[in-house]
Amino acid sequence: FLDHCRALSHLSTILLQAWLLIIVILLSLSLWDAVRFWKLADFAVLTATFLQSFIVMYMVHWGWHRYDLSIDAVVKYFACGF
Repeated sequence: FLDHCRALSHLSTILLQAWLLIIVILLSLSLWDAVRFWKLADFAVLTATFLQSFIVMYMVHWGWHRYDLSIDAVVKYFACGF
């Protein structure tokens, strides 16, 4: 798995870092009491949505087609909305 992660392109790395930054910002907003429009339940729904997508991508890509498509392409397809 680490060899696949090291083979990521610069664009895929930026996409993953941007996604992680957005998730951290939304988590901090949901834990901050001053923000009324974004609650922890909203973050839980967002997390469950991404988790469901990641599980499907894992089952399809890593289960049966690991060597047919690179993880770099999978990240880019996922960012486009596959």
